[in-house]
Amino acid sequence: MASEDWLKMSQLTSVKAVGFAFFSPEVFILFANHTQDYIQLYPRKSDLTFPHDKRRHIVALRALEKLSHLEQYADQIDLLVIFADAAELLDLGIPLMDGELDEDGRVVGRPRQNRDELFSRIHAEAVDLTLTRTVPAIQHARRKAKETAAYDGPTFRAQMRSIRDAVKDASGFSFLHDAGIPAVLRLMGDTSRDDFKAACRGIIKHGNASEELVKSFFKWTEGIDGGVGPELGKAVDALLYSDSDVEQTEEEIAEKYGVDAKDVGFVASTYKQLQDTAEETDDSE
Repeated sequence: MASEDWLKMSQLTSVKAVGFAFFSPEVFILFANHTQDYIQLYPRKSDLTFPHDKRRHIVALRALEKLSHLEQYADQIDLLVIFADAAELLDLGIPLMDGELDEDGRVVGRPRQNRDELFSRIHAEAVDLTLTRTVPAIQHARRKAKETAAYDGPTFRAQMRSIRDAVKDASGFSFLHDAGIPAVLRLMGDTSRDDFKAACRGIIKHGNASEELVKSFFKWTEGIDGGVGPELGKAVDALLYSDSDVEQTEEEIAEKYGVDAKDVGFVASTYKQLQDTAEETDDSE
């Protein structure tokens, strides 16, 4: 085999990569610029797809132990965004976009960044990562143990993904502004039931989502027929605004309120981002 062929093969097994330890993949996708980037979660039930348009192809990897599975797509991935424990990311030499070391050498959340700043850093600081690398089984076991939660009902994130998929072809409809933000604000009690109901009607009428899907989501969010939306809002409120001197983890709070731990982290991150964006808007006026 010619040396040029070997070089080409070696290039195809690595991609540009960055990491997140505090953001969830759903928050990243929610605030991404989808006219510029085509973003897919991995693992997923179906194969990854790569449309032939001018958008960058970004893969959000939420299971680090699946890293080597992406080797077959390496020549089509413009950027790999990995969501994992800070220690795992640093061990692989992946730059943290939402974390930094404090004076004691501990990884802490990075001060807030607006979307333009964050995505500018992502594309400036991404490093080459070889996809053939494997993650030790002990890291996988630790990660799975951390994700374990008692709640086994419908999650907020899964329902939002279903709505996102349902409205993706609707012209003039913004999943972020017309569905995602109204839902998060309703969970946190910042809008009324009537306002949220109006938003849901818009998802059906303008987003072309099925009435059955949206009605089910509305009931879940409002706590009707066993929905846990109100409890999720309380859990997020406890995480963000607790007066207790004892810091609780997302898992502990989720167990207390009977909700999904990842939902707690997702809604908390999204709500905080919305607040930060509103503050920046107020400061600029």
